[in-house]
Amino acid sequence: MKRIQYLLCMAAAATIGLAGCSKDEPVMTGPSADNFMFNILPDDFNAAAATSRTAYDPAIGNIVWTAGDQMQLYVDMAARQSTAELTDGKASFKAYFSLTAPATINLQGAVPASAVLGVKAKDDATKKVTSLQMALPNVQNATLTTFDPAADILIAQDMSVEVTADDITAGYKVVSDFRFGRPMAITQYTFTLDNPALTADETVESVTLTVNPGSSNAEKGLTGRFYFNPGTGYFVDNTGATVDATVNPFYQGQSLNNVRVTFAEQPKLGELVMWAVTAPVKLEAGDQMVFTVKTTKNTVVKTVTLASELAFVNTQLNTAGVKLNAKNCEVTPNEVPGELTETLLNTDLPKQSGYTTSVTETTSGWSVYHYMYSTIAATKDWIQTRYQPGTVANRSYIVSPEIAGTITQLNIFCQGSTNGTIRLLDPDTEAEIASKDVPTATNGGELVFENLYDFNLSKIKIQPYSSNTSNTTVYIQSVKLTYDPSVTPKISVPADLKIEISAIDTEVGSFTYSIRNATDADVTVSVPAADTWLTAEKSSTANTVEYMAEENTGALRTSTITLSVAGGNTVEIPVTQYAPVQKLPAVTDLTATADGTKVDVSWTAVEHATGYAWRIAAASAPTTTVDGGTVEATSVIITGLEPTTAYIVSVMALGDNGATYDDSDEATVDVTTGESSGITPGPAWSYSFLGSTTAVFGTDKTGGTGTLGGYAWTAAYTWAAGSGYVAYESANGIHIGSGSNAPKTITFSTSAYSEGIASVSISVRDSNTTAASLSVTVGGTPLIYNGNESVTLTSAVKEYVFEAASPLKGEIVILIDRGSTSAKKAIYVTELGIN
Repeated sequence: MKRIQYLLCMAAAATIGLAGCSKDEPVMTGPSADNFMFNILPDDFNAAAATSRTAYDPAIGNIVWTAGDQMQLYVDMAARQSTAELTDGKASFKAYFSLTAPATINLQGAVPASAVLGVKAKDDATKKVTSLQMALPNVQNATLTTFDPAADILIAQDMSVEVTADDITAGYKVVSDFRFGRPMAITQYTFTLDNPALTADETVESVTLTVNPGSSNAEKGLTGRFYFNPGTGYFVDNTGATVDATVNPFYQGQSLNNVRVTFAEQPKLGELVMWAVTAPVKLEAGDQMVFTVKTTKNTVVKTVTLASELAFVNTQLNTAGVKLNAKNCEVTPNEVPGELTETLLNTDLPKQSGYTTSVTETTSGWSVYHYMYSTIAATKDWIQTRYQPGTVANRSYIVSPEIAGTITQLNIFCQGSTNGTIRLLDPDTEAEIASKDVPTATNGGELVFENLYDFNLSKIKIQPYSSNTSNTTVYIQSVKLTYDPSVTPKISVPADLKIEISAIDTEVGSFTYSIRNATDADVTVSVPAADTWLTAEKSSTANTVEYMAEENTGALRTSTITLSVAGGNTVEIPVTQYAPVQKLPAVTDLTATADGTKVDVSWTAVEHATGYAWRIAAASAPTTTVDGGTVEATSVIITGLEPTTAYIVSVMALGDNGATYDDSDEATVDVTTGESSGITPGPAWSYSFLGSTTAVFGTDKTGGTGTLGGYAWTAAYTWAAGSGYVAYESANGIHIGSGSNAPKTITFSTSAYSEGIASVSISVRDSNTTAASLSVTVGGTPLIYNGNESVTLTSAVKEYVFEAASPLKGEIVILIDRGSTSAKKAIYVTELGIN
């Protein structure tokens, strides 16, 4: 399971006084029916950087608010929307509610409001929403420096607010420390280019990341619709049960294994950086990451097959590099239609010594208003145009001839001052299509406006423009218009579009399409007449199809949704509706045995289970859950319980997120803990090996004895290969093993600590990840880490804290064991600790 971690936000919280304080008092402007206002301040700090919510600090993953951010709020389950206001960089959200007496009010929220589709479930007793239906967009509009704010989903931690009589009198309540967290993962991909079939100056339209599962691996969901419990911070399914977000948090029929990132600024391929927001999935060895890069010249498909696990986490910025080299990289030139051009040269216009005051038309159909011939040496006889903000009559423009086809590109060779720009406009609506700064070099340069096909224009307006309030002059030598002469209607949908629907999903779904050389009215939508279980029709929203399926009580079934355009092409979208899921049987042979305040739990494996969820609750009121988690094994060890206390242990077999199997009912067993050991934990102790090169255990490759922080410790090493290598490094601690020396076992032990021992910790990393196990005993009794007597080391330094069921006394033995492996990789130990 993946639980949201609530983050701090990047803006300082205002300190607001009580009613009647001062100028900080909010102004009541809410609806008359909702007489009470909550002024909500996100838990934030350091307002100086609050310029855009998509700003990202990789060190702490800060959230930054932007004025206009829309929050979906729930005030005692009543839905409200609020818009962020920024004052001196400090964010606040105002929500109005009907309240006339003191009360405890529950506040819940999510940003952006557009990501919230509705409420799936709520608890009337607690007045809390327990399941939000939300959507992570599959198509995201990013830049080279940041991600799409519409994809940056933030969910607030539940907050209970006490509204006092003074608050009722004041008419408002200031709510501080409203904390948000990111349930999704943000990844920055940096592309490097080393391929003779590609050029660095190709402009990029989009990048699509698709994850295909390896053999026997689970299908991974990157984007789609999901349910989320804001109270627990977990993704849930349609029944409210927690789902494993590291595999697929989305519900059936609304899960996609890809994300497409588009770029409005059309970056160059040699400078490509992609920011994508996806589910916090964990990819497995054998899974394939397929990057499809669409440029103006080529379609590039780079396939990366993972050799090891790769996790996208939601607690920090993920970064990755993608090499567009010749290895596993296919380059396919884009099909170029039979394009035609129309060109305007400076020599096509009559020579003018002063600005014209009327429209001049060329023989090829170009129209030019307010121009003269340049007399400057570098641009002599070029078309001289100008833009004067204060005088409409002194604003030059050029309109192309109307062509039989669709404009695809415009090339303008020009020169101008530093405040000069060129704007492209739709001549019918005056809507701006694109703009670029003019070259300022003495001899000028070429502006290239690509990807104009999507605007479906048959003529275009070119206007010199000023980037500030000053006058500007632009000199134009030539304009080249490129167009596609084809006028055949064409309808398009994403090539990888497919619709998958669960057996019980009867909600309306939708997808969009694009249309060329026709209007939306020319499009028809149909499904096979025999497939009465599926309906599809055009939405009231342009270029959108809505579909819905009846509940499926039988076998898996398939169909198609067909889109046709009059006089043009036909597109078929495959539809799959899955069969009803089967509920897993409950676990059997569930036993729980107490040993002091430790409880050993075991059960028999359930076929098709992907894991097991367990929890332990007090048997007497209040019957609150005191611990819980998930495991893949059929046993768990629970420590830290109260002595001589009755508990109920519950275990549930987990399905595959509703694809084929649903979670089982919980099985329960009673257990009563025994007496505690009666030993009181001694003082905390720790010793760091960092910052020193002193050989505290000597230089013998089999180990030695040394005094660490006042206590005598012994180190012992055995080797699977080589004669041994041990070094003491200031930056890495004790360095055990090398490229020619493979450690087999590493032991640290002491009997010098005579006080009670509640926990033992070690900070360590293994450069041969997943090979070494770590365990700890005190007086021969195993200590427990996360419900187990051992844990596999990772390649990053991590502190492992092993706990005793009750404090113990005796010799401490810390064992790192690589087993039968002879991997010649180092292990680094940085710190030891007790209690």
